Amino acid sequence: MGFVLKIKHWQIFLATYVPILLINFIPFEDPFLGASITGLAGVWILLCLSTWFWVVGSNLFRESNASHKLELLMFKVSLFIPVLMILFASIVVGSYFITPDKLSYISIDIIINRLQMLYVFSFIYCAYFVAKYLKSVENNKISQFGESVPEFLLLWIFPIGIFSIQNRINKIFKSN
Repeated sequence: MGFVLKIKHWQIFLATYVPILLINFIPFEDPFLGASITGLAGVWILLCLSTWFWVVGSNLFRESNASHKLELLMFKVSLFIPVLMILFASIVVGSYFITPDKLSYISIDIIINRLQMLYVFSFIYCAYFVAKYLKSVENNKISQFGESVPEFLLLWIFPIGIFSIQNRINKIFKSN
């Protein structure tokens, strides 16, 4: 996965969005199939973003010589929460199409809403982690959140923020 540290920003953009754009040109007559493919497109974006976060965050942490292993563990756990949420939501939606009368809408909505909040908080933590350690490696000292706010905000506007962040990642790991 080290190649993620060396690829260009436009390659990340193409790998993430070209498959989705190509799928949009395929007409689906079955609405269930079209909805399923659209859901898979969301999963693809999530996997691309999570992979990028995993590789960049882990390598920046290692490069910073930080000693907070618990923080790295929390980062890695936070990356699995969105994947688990998508998996759970896919099972729920799939079971709705199979047996719609057996599911309680209220309990499923409550569970999915809680999972969405957990998803947002885990994404915030992942963006914070990558932003903090990017700034730490660039400054050769562990940075505080106030120092890495611009990077944090750039990570929120994926994929546009990646255009700026990936160039900096390339410079850091090109020298190694």
